Amino acid sequence: MFCSHIFSQDLTPIWQVALPGEVVSTPVERKNSELILICEDRRLYSINIKNGNINWKVKPGGKLSELYLSPDGSIITRDNRALYSYYGDGTLRWSIDFKEGITSNLTLNKRGDIFLVSNMQIFQISRFGIKHSVLNNVHTKKLEAISNSLILYIEDNKLYSITFGGVSAFNFNLKKSPKMITSDDDFFYLVFKEGTISKFKNSGEFVETWESKINNPTMVGFNHRGELVLTGDGISSIFKNSYTFETSGDKSLLFSNGFLVYGNEKWILTSYQLGLNIEYYPSGKMQVNDRSISLSDKKVWNDSKLSSYYRNMILSGNREVQLGVLKELKLKVGDADILDQYPNFYEILLLASSNVDIKHDVRKEAYKVIALSKDLSFLPYLLNDLKSEDSYIILTYIFYALGQLAADMDGDVISLISDRIDDYFDETLAINGLYALYYINNYTNGEYVDIVFSGIEKILANGYSNSIDERCYDIIDRIK
Repeated sequence: MFCSHIFSQDLTPIWQVALPGEVVSTPVERKNSELILICEDRRLYSINIKNGNINWKVKPGGKLSELYLSPDGSIITRDNRALYSYYGDGTLRWSIDFKEGITSNLTLNKRGDIFLVSNMQIFQISRFGIKHSVLNNVHTKKLEAISNSLILYIEDNKLYSITFGGVSAFNFNLKKSPKMITSDDDFFYLVFKEGTISKFKNSGEFVETWESKINNPTMVGFNHRGELVLTGDGISSIFKNSYTFETSGDKSLLFSNGFLVYGNEKWILTSYQLGLNIEYYPSGKMQVNDRSISLSDKKVWNDSKLSSYYRNMILSGNREVQLGVLKELKLKVGDADILDQYPNFYEILLLASSNVDIKHDVRKEAYKVIALSKDLSFLPYLLNDLKSEDSYIILTYIFYALGQLAADMDGDVISLISDRIDDYFDETLAINGLYALYYINNYTNGEYVDIVFSGIEKILANGYSNSIDERCYDIIDRIK
């Protein structure tokens, strides 16, 4: 991500890398040690932040213009008419050609869905590369997917909000068209050409407007502290609580774990190591929001999003009613318009840990629905449950859901599954753990294959039945 920084002392470079052109768009970071960037030579580069080594480089196609890190760890980029998804090792996962060209920015939601405009249609592309049209006859070039499962777009000085099914949620007139849109978990922000910023709740309710000192903003986003940062005119304005301050602008690209990567006009990347006393303010949109929340934490419920009917039903603790809702959701979860039929889809699933769910059947059903949805926004919840769950029966369902989501950002999921298999001597748990390891390994293109084999070795060493041993060897053969 592009950055601005404050420091006074001279710094000694720890490495330098010459590139065949300028860095294009905002770089992203994978696994805290890998810088992914687009160079002017139309190639995608992976560079080790600690030593400057180029891990790999690939040339997808045309002139690349945007770069994102999906919530599942895959790399998303585009040229004028094609969308590309890459595994972490630089292998192409899928690509989609839009013959009429891509005419808007890309925007990603927490589920890993990608939204764009082509041929006057808003398209939704799943992280598996499945495309479908959301809305026709659209002329916008600005899109933003916000946290309550809505898409914002601007057209003719008017802001529109629609569901993933293309149904209108709210809209209102604007005096002028904003230059940029960005959002966090609870609010979205319209940034205008003269540097004015208007803040709204995700429900569309206006909050406030304020002026910045930047007359021609070029980028807006959030830093690692969650503070809104506006960049342009050689400075960055940081809006922190009730006050604003400016930092000098430069060509800093990324700050991570004490390493500053800087790009100059000669197309040379230089890295410095900064001390703990350095104040550093990265500006640029965060691609992934880290959350440590369990499905059992009712604080994640947002009552303002729940109709009184659903809220009363969930909080009543009626296990049969809750099961009925989940079973009906299971039948609907594959439909494209699920969020239109069940706008409280996520909140309903959070009833998984009902206090009266002694038999765990509500939680089991909820994990099944999560598995069917393949919705990455549940990954932080599942990971937290994976760490803390005491019931080997429920762990089996958590393993199953994680295997169906088939995603791992940095190997944490695979490592935890491998460790938790050791906690209980149960064949069903071992089988679900085995297949979860296998599916995640396939999805990440073998990025964590050593950890997968370590987990399989633990299963083989635990003395299960011959049937499980045979499954282990079958999966080893498939991986090879």
